[in-house]
Amino acid sequence: MSDTLHRDQLSVQQQHDEELQPLIAGAFTEDESKDVPVCFYFKNNILMLKWRPPDAPLDEEWRIYHQIVVPRTYRREILSIAHEMPFAGHLGVNKTYHRILNHFYWPKLKSDVAKFGKTCQSCQIIGEPNQNIPVAPLKPIPAFEEPFSRVIIDCVGPLPKSRAGH
Repeated sequence: MSDTLHRDQLSVQQQHDEELQPLIAGAFTEDESKDVPVCFYFKNNILMLKWRPPDAPLDEEWRIYHQIVVPRTYRREILSIAHEMPFAGHLGVNKTYHRILNHFYWPKLKSDVAKFGKTCQSCQIIGEPNQNIPVAPLKPIPAFEEPFSRVIIDCVGPLPKSRAGH
């Protein structure tokens, strides 16, 4: 599938998303957006958000963020990729939010990230990220009278079979 087809689908979805209509109505053309520090604009028929951090000098173009404005139909997929994929690491709300914000924007993004995290089964099982887990107390093992008078075994398993079948 070509990139043009994906861009066309994205553009159509943006145009049909009710939540994005006020943003579309006030959007600039790409040329009009050049001198505006924060604005919505169209680039190749795709609605984008441009913003410059307040501390970024005007001559540092690399500090300007250009984010795709995501219609409702694609949000769940982006949330899933940013939070659940192996490279994502099931990070908390702030880290997932900033990961998404590097490339994408939509209204109420942070609350959507928070809701998504609360519905993530893995995160619910494991609990809060970076929490302090109390260390199990150590219990002394009594001294034995002679070797092998007692045997202590750690039980682990079941373990998956190795490639060799062991």
